[in-house]
Amino acid sequence: MSGPIPIMSREDKKKEIIFNDGIRSKLHKNIERLNFIKKVDLIRPLAEALWDKDGKEIIDEISDINEIRNKLFHRLTIKELKFKNKLINTEDGIEEFFQVAQQKLGHLDHLIEFIETKK
Repeated sequence: MSGPIPIMSREDKKKEIIFNDGIRSKLHKNIERLNFIKKVDLIRPLAEALWDKDGKEIIDEISDINEIRNKLFHRLTIKELKFKNKLINTEDGIEEFFQVAQQKLGHLDHLIEFIETKK
């Protein structure tokens, strides 16, 4: 498509589209097919707007956690894995990893609640 963005439909038509289960189902299936990082990138603008300067750090840490998870999943040497400059095979490292992971889950829950209230 080239040129200007088309004019949106009438207000009642917009509501029909937003609450259409078939359209919503197709959108959900498309999102499910995205890999984790693409899903994170999809919510990045909303997170950064919602949490201001902390939003970028929150999303970046979620990506870092996923990277560690991938490396563990692919059985890369745990002795070499670091999170926030701490080796993941040490008590301090694993504690930091789990604390941050738990915090990020809380942030994602907050984001989900925010989205749910906007329906």
